[in-house]
Amino acid sequence: GSPIFIKGCKKRVEFAESTNQENEKKSKNEYSLFHLEFLFHVFCSVDLEKNSEDDFRRFVNLFCSTKHGNLASDVYLRSTSVPFTIENNLSTETRAIDVTKFSLGNFIGLNKFYERFDSKVSVEKDKYKITQVKLLLLHDYKKLILYFLVGKNRPVKRRNATTHSWYKFELQYSSIYSIVISKADGLTLYLRMLLPPLMYSIIQNEDEDCLPFYEIDHTTSWSRTVDLYDNCPPYLKKEFSMNTVLKLDFKKEDYDFVFQLMTYCKSIQLFFAPVSVIKSSIPPVTLTFSLNSKSDEKNQKKGVEKKKKEAEEKQKKEVEEKQIKAEFEYFYALQCLLTHSFEINDQLVTRQEGDIAKSFFQEKSKENPAALSRALYQIFESITKRNVVIFMECLKYLYECFKKEEPKLVIEDFSTEKNSHLLLIKRSILTPTHMILLPPQPTLKSRALRDCEFDYSLRISIRDVNMDFIHFSTKAYGSDSMERQRKFFNDHYRGALLKGFSIGKRNYKYVGSSTSQLKGHGLWFYAQDTKGRTSDDLRKQFGSLEKIRFVPKYMARMGQTFSQSMGCIDVPQDWTNVKDPDDDIEGEVITEFLTFHEEKVKKKFLKEEQNEEDDEKNEVEVEAEEKSTEKVDRYNFSDGIGRISPELAEEVNKCEMF
Repeated sequence: GSPIFIKGCKKRVEFAESTNQENEKKSKNEYSLFHLEFLFHVFCSVDLEKNSEDDFRRFVNLFCSTKHGNLASDVYLRSTSVPFTIENNLSTETRAIDVTKFSLGNFIGLNKFYERFDSKVSVEKDKYKITQVKLLLLHDYKKLILYFLVGKNRPVKRRNATTHSWYKFELQYSSIYSIVISKADGLTLYLRMLLPPLMYSIIQNEDEDCLPFYEIDHTTSWSRTVDLYDNCPPYLKKEFSMNTVLKLDFKKEDYDFVFQLMTYCKSIQLFFAPVSVIKSSIPPVTLTFSLNSKSDEKNQKKGVEKKKKEAEEKQKKEVEEKQIKAEFEYFYALQCLLTHSFEINDQLVTRQEGDIAKSFFQEKSKENPAALSRALYQIFESITKRNVVIFMECLKYLYECFKKEEPKLVIEDFSTEKNSHLLLIKRSILTPTHMILLPPQPTLKSRALRDCEFDYSLRISIRDVNMDFIHFSTKAYGSDSMERQRKFFNDHYRGALLKGFSIGKRNYKYVGSSTSQLKGHGLWFYAQDTKGRTSDDLRKQFGSLEKIRFVPKYMARMGQTFSQSMGCIDVPQDWTNVKDPDDDIEGEVITEFLTFHEEKVKKKFLKEEQNEEDDEKNEVEVEAEEKSTEKVDRYNFSDGIGRISPELAEEVNKCEMF
């Protein structure tokens, strides 16, 4: 490569100490991949020998070649724009690019890639093989498509849909936030993804011959799938949805399509770096963490607690329940990280820190579970922003920081505020391959949340792995498109929704949902709380709805309890038209209605000089209080409250919650 002369090195202090907010924000956006305290400016000069294009390639080789090991450190060379000499010669032709193989995995730090799925070896165990990998960039649609052929690894007389089938990955440009170029025997691209790609399989009859690649076009029908072949192992399904990096290997060193991609999508950052690959086992190692058990400890203390006073027993029980809830919070925060992607799991496996992490969680969850939860949520937020995180080092540092602070809740608890209409509710996303847990988020109160312990509720959204609605991502063309969508839902969602979900020691079951939540593919689940109430018990509290056999009407009535509201006020009995509410509900009684009296002032509209005598002439009429009786039938309460008086409406309007 070209000789480089280093002149100096300075720390990027202005990132952390900049007084200009615009410059600071711009710098953070440009270098969001890195921790600002560890960024340095390296001042150097380069001697160019040939033309600028050749020198650019030689300079890139110095940074991204792992074969010669020119730079034995974690170095990223960022290309802010396409070199002008290359930009002038860019090809705009849409063509399929041959790919040697593709892999899925995660980065460990900056320059280590943990390869969990390899298209050449990962399916050989099940006697299958992946061949004919093709990359197609559709700039008009802002997405890339990776085609590949999955076939049985044995000689066949005839290739048909039972032996060979075409698959494709669809990845939106907006789901790629950076590309790392590295070189070994050829050109290697590492696409760092915000969201995983969607996998589709070609729609063919079993007796049809396998199509050659050149016959695949925009008229070819595809259906959404998560399985590569029949009897696909469960762990393999998650590999296509829980990895954050797509690795593509090419034989030729061709940068045209890369710079073409950057030209059409300028938000993608391009880096050159030497990347070493770490091969995983088949199947890859997946760590599991369990929640500490308290049941034995409770049983041992029962005999002692009986001899104590009731006040002490109650206080001790409250302390134990609070401790159990705090430990569940830390466990839930950890599961948010582990269900988001395999990134933390792979880091612990590669750095051999799995046992260290388990002992750390076991010790600190008893010492200060609130600080541990805050540290885990802080790491989750950093990872979702795609920062480079060394998990155990960050966890220990953040835990000590939060431990020194005053005890706080994991997130601001709106329920403790006076007149608050918000609650912190745990949320999750159900995908075809797994369930993604999210940190608690502020949610408007509803009758259902007021009648239960909201900490045991879970709001679930049904989405695909790229966060699309399933009716959009499972698009299939043809006369049986709706049937394919229904089958995809039954195969990958229905069983999980009916069975429920287990998080730690809590087993969440379906409760209900409002009509607006159903439109957004959202559902409410509930676990058994401290009072022993389950989801079935909650539904009984909502009313006697078991007599309603019409499903839409039943869901509409059930959904009213989940309709979010800003709050309510207490209406005094003397403000209502009913003297005895119980008798009024039962019906067949004479009900006395009260009418509010109202003052009316008659004013003269003749033009006269205003004086005290004129004011006295204004006549005031007061309506007498009227009483009327009526025989009413038994009420059947449904939706709404009917009409309210103007006076009550004014009181509602004055309420602080509005």
